[in-house]
Amino acid sequence: MSKWVLTISCITLVGFFLYFSKSNISNESNETTQKEPTKKIQKIVNSVTTNDDVVMSIEPITHIVNEQPNCIPIDVFTNRYEVTTVEKFFKENLLSESTVDSYLTTMSESQLILEAESGNVQSLFVLGMNYQWYSNHTTFQNPNLSLSDFDTNDKTLDMAILEKSREFLWLAAVNGIAIAVPELANTYSIEKNAKAHLGIDQSKLLLSELTHKILFYKVAPAVAKLSGFNNEELIAEYDEISSSTNTAYFNELFVKWSKARSEIGKNEMIELSIPEDVKDAYYKDFDICN
Repeated sequence: MSKWVLTISCITLVGFFLYFSKSNISNESNETTQKEPTKKIQKIVNSVTTNDDVVMSIEPITHIVNEQPNCIPIDVFTNRYEVTTVEKFFKENLLSESTVDSYLTTMSESQLILEAESGNVQSLFVLGMNYQWYSNHTTFQNPNLSLSDFDTNDKTLDMAILEKSREFLWLAAVNGIAIAVPELANTYSIEKNAKAHLGIDQSKLLLSELTHKILFYKVAPAVAKLSGFNNEELIAEYDEISSSTNTAYFNELFVKWSKARSEIGKNEMIELSIPEDVKDAYYKDFDICN
């Protein structure tokens, strides 16, 4: 996900309602096309908290409905006020990979670097996401940025490319693109999975993954909740491997973050204010005709 200006189509937004998830967009595939009763597809938002204060508690659920008279046709659904409201909010606040400026998703590596050098923060994120993909695939462009399917093949993990991904995702995050932080965490998951068969100790990679997720929750709690992160589960998982050394590791990461943000005149928090109409839109329960 990168910086903030784009035209996401209504179909893309339906994707948010039906397929929204953290690290990748998940497909319910052919199951939703078969004759079934109403099927719950996705819970997008639970409660959003800042520190100890609950600032939002919403639980939108979308259904695919077969042969029910009161379901909403997809073409009607995509034009509803609630949908366009959510679409605008996601686009303005860059809350999904697919809300980056669309022209950036087709650019080459060299073109994106020029964009980054010109001050386009979104291009930092796109570079980081593309390098993340390219580190273990044969194509450069990451399909999650445009919700497109690209012909590609897996390849042996290239750590030099993955390190580039970390560099650009970090820069994007520091410059205010909150969703770049969990993508940083994902780079450690990618490395961990690629090395799993080698029989080496994975604890440091797991620690790096978890501490970046915790950083995300600490510095951008509202965005983290919208992204589906469960802080209680995350903390419990972290506590299982926690030690004074691990705590020191997180503190070191947080100091690095705070310093980098301070250098560009920002405090450590990436705030997200959620308007009442957006909360109301998320809260509604929709039955979509299949």
